[in-house]
Amino acid sequence: MARGGRKLAEIVEKLDLILEVRDARAPFSTSAPIVSTFSRLRPVLLVLAKRDLADPERTGVWLEALGPDARALDLRRKEGLASLRKALSARRPPHRELRVAVMGIPNVGKSMLLNALVGKAQAHVGGIPGVTRSVSWYRNGDLLVVDSPGILDPHAEPGVHQVLSWLGCARAEVLGGFEAAALQFVRFLRSRGLFEVVLGKWEVRELDVDETPEETLARIGRRLGCLAPGGAVNMELAARRLMEAFASGAAPVLVATTVIEVGVDVPEASMMVILDADRFGLSQLHQLRGRVGRGERPSVCMAVTGVEVGSTAFHRLKAFAQTADGFALAEADLELRSEGNVLGAAQSGRRSDLDLLRVTRDRGVIEAARGEAEDIIAADPDLEDHPALAAAIADRLDEESQAYLERA
Repeated sequence: MARGGRKLAEIVEKLDLILEVRDARAPFSTSAPIVSTFSRLRPVLLVLAKRDLADPERTGVWLEALGPDARALDLRRKEGLASLRKALSARRPPHRELRVAVMGIPNVGKSMLLNALVGKAQAHVGGIPGVTRSVSWYRNGDLLVVDSPGILDPHAEPGVHQVLSWLGCARAEVLGGFEAAALQFVRFLRSRGLFEVVLGKWEVRELDVDETPEETLARIGRRLGCLAPGGAVNMELAARRLMEAFASGAAPVLVATTVIEVGVDVPEASMMVILDADRFGLSQLHQLRGRVGRGERPSVCMAVTGVEVGSTAFHRLKAFAQTADGFALAEADLELRSEGNVLGAAQSGRRSDLDLLRVTRDRGVIEAARGEAEDIIAADPDLEDHPALAAAIADRLDEESQAYLERA
């Protein structure tokens, strides 16, 4: 790696631009230390690759923090590539091609970006850290691209190297092997209640309360056929399969906020876990559940809560679990929260214009009363023949309610 760094240093003065590639799932941990050295000499455009494996909202926050020279790409679907090409074209010198170096730590997507830029798979793309081992040039029209080896920061904190090993950017062998890295990964996801998503990928039964990370990894290994002679689980092989699947996105875990409830389409998602589900309304829960089951595979949504049995939140979640019908849930929500003040700003339960009736329970009575009211108004618009009714309405309507009626 040191020799690769020296080679880059030798050619950096011939470059016009540096493209630093990071993993969108961990933009800070996957930064390349060598780029900060070269950034004093040449401008840097930052590319967050593997956008499709990251939380969209967190990616948006990172892009805002990193500034206008950062962009996120989904290189599998080529999304965002046109914008990058336009930015590169604007920086091309008038008298020659644009000379660009693609830099980054191992396995963040450098070779995939290079392939996308030059238009064909000239650099090998794979999930093994350090696959590109020398400095190489590739030309595509007015673009001359330098590929580079992935160089890690040997002085980074141990926790950073641990995260990088999970993402496939650092060799697990350096950190004690795949088994040690996988067990730490299992502990991390279990501590956040997310490991059921990984288990669901391979249809492994759910976690036992007292199960150790070693037992969890052994169950995954047995399910994947990682067996040694005699039928025992080959834990190192099971760990390797688990870590490679996560790093490549084959067993993805998408941690997201409620920004995903509308407009986010992840066809591969087959399981959703909603933490603190009692804090959401029925409409929001229904929208969140709609993010899974959009592909061909069966899906499941788990609402996790510690709410007290019999409380309003409990009945709300009970209704959510009983049906996926949006109209039925809307009626359940109306029943639980009440209709609010029809002629005011209070839109749920605490205040209502109806003293004796409920919209969901007494719909027939309300419809009959509305019909009679329409007949009266049609025959006597000013209520001259119904002075008592006119007085009751005047007494009932305050200034705010009158304003709502006039807008209607």
